[in-house]
Amino acid sequence: MEQFWRKKTFKVLSQIWNKKLENSGFIDVEIELKGDRSLKQRATNCYRQANSLERETRLEYYLFLGHLAHNTIFPNELEKLIMIRHSEGKTYGEIGKEIGKHRHSVEFIVKRWQTKWGVKRWSLQARGLKKKDTG
Repeated sequence: MEQFWRKKTFKVLSQIWNKKLENSGFIDVEIELKGDRSLKQRATNCYRQANSLERETRLEYYLFLGHLAHNTIFPNELEKLIMIRHSEGKTYGEIGKEIGKHRHSVEFIVKRWQTKWGVKRWSLQARGLKKKDTG
């Protein structure tokens, strides 16, 4: 017995349905590849390639950052939003697009707070600041 999803009638209906979803603005997490559907994946597949220690470390990092972001008094709502989105695992580019800022601006704010919280150390240059003159 042939599976229903392999029949031509189902494939036609599936194409019609996918077109309706696309026209409505729906963003599908699956992609059609060679007549089969599978989940979209990031180009690096970084999560799947990471070992369990790396995955656990990332999870701990984002959980800790989420705790800090929700329990810190920020000077403005923009920085709070950026740090909360970062703690949710959003990229600098995704956050920048959401708030209408360049990803470098987002990156500098994240690095500033990571430094303040003692989570990571960044040089002045990496944080978009000028080095102090010592001469």
